Amino acid sequence: MSERIGFVSTRFSGTDGVSLESAKWARILWDHRHVSYWYAGKLDRDPGASMLVPEAYFYDRDNVWINERAFGIRQRLPELTRKIYEVAEHLKHTLYEFKTQFEIEILVVENALCLPMHIPLGVALTHFIAETATPTIAHHHDFYWERPRFSVNAVGDFLTIFDGHPCVDQLGSGNQWKPFIIDIGRIIECIRIEILPYHDRSFTFRHRFIFHCARSCNILIHLAG
Repeated sequence: MSERIGFVSTRFSGTDGVSLESAKWARILWDHRHVSYWYAGKLDRDPGASMLVPEAYFYDRDNVWINERAFGIRQRLPELTRKIYEVAEHLKHTLYEFKTQFEIEILVVENALCLPMHIPLGVALTHFIAETATPTIAHHHDFYWERPRFSVNAVGDFLTIFDGHPCVDQLGSGNQWKPFIIDIGRIIECIRIEILPYHDRSFTFRHRFIFHCARSCNILIHLAG
């Protein structure tokens, strides 16, 4: 059965890793008769299958303002907290619109739940998934603790959104998504898959298994790498 897959990130444009990897996923999904749709702050995808939300881009003016006051300092100003929730609430409404407009059945979140380049988007996604129980695959490419610029911050409570979820290699404890998670092992990466025939049975089984679990069990699956 075909599914309507919604990809979400800050940017799907150009030749960065997230943009390239998500495009590979979409091609593979199309081979299995699944249709992909796109939500981001910067896009070069088909406009007929996309929702451009400029506020979701990491260089959006409000997000730049937030990052300037969130990192490199230890104490948070009250207006920063208010701004994060204000932008997050707006983005959550746009996620509802995206789901409704394209009748999205499964979300694939690219990096937006592991790297706090856009804190309001992470908050919006967390609330949206909790409110809608939308089956979601969180595909992690990078982690904030790998980047020194995020080490000193005034948003430690918000960062639990980005490190409170287990990924495929590390099942955490006491996080809110635990009831919705299945440990599926490391996915075969698309960059490797491209040199394999599409009928390769290990690829077909694992990808079908991932999407079947997300669709039928209402779980949040985490993929690293």
